[in-house]
Amino acid sequence: MGKGTSVRLLNTRKTLPDLCVCQKYAVSIVASVAIALKDGVEIIILDNFNSTLIVEAVELNNMFNNAQDTYSIGAGSKLEASGGITMKTLRSYAETGVDCISIGALTKDCNTVDLSVRLF
Repeated sequence: MGKGTSVRLLNTRKTLPDLCVCQKYAVSIVASVAIALKDGVEIIILDNFNSTLIVEAVELNNMFNNAQDTYSIGAGSKLEASGGITMKTLRSYAETGVDCISIGALTKDCNTVDLSVRLF
């Protein structure tokens, strides 16, 4: 699905919130990305962004990375797309330049199989 891109596909972390050890900051508008970058957040979750907005966030992050070299203001963040992404839309999100994609459909939409052996 992400072949030809550098994107990493992740299972959504929303199901295990207490196991998240990285400093993350979820944003729902592009303007919040600038605040998170300024605050030095390690990973910014682009929650329910469409692919056009993700491209804007990637460009903003790239500008921040370039400014870092000039003004020594710190490294940019990893950008993680999350929310509403399906296996059908995965390719378009992977091509935006985002670093990671969380996709809950990997676990949430799975059919279960009962493997128990009940003797009684």
